[in-house]
Amino acid sequence: MKLNKQEQKAIDDMRSILDAITHSEGRGYVCMSSGDLTNIERVLGINLWNSTFSKKQVKKTIRGKERSVMKVCFQAGGQHSAEKHCFFPFQVKEKMSVKV
Repeated sequence: MKLNKQEQKAIDDMRSILDAITHSEGRGYVCMSSGDLTNIERVLGINLWNSTFSKKQVKKTIRGKERSVMKVCFQAGGQHSAEKHCFFPFQVKEKMSVKV
């Protein structure tokens, strides 16, 4: 199938995330931009921003799956850069309680 540049980039980014998760030595890691996540959502329909948990949302992880495999860099409050260390649902044993 012939893919355009945007589609190929989204597939390559998703492949790099999957490679980081399944890294043979358990040291895989990928740093994505918010634009990369938006592109994955547009092309593949997968919203990684909403389907992952930040470090602050995770109370306990499953033993052997403690390390985050993805970091998202984004602009917060205009010019300040920020980052979110992402945990996938299969890594999380217990979430933090939400304060209302």
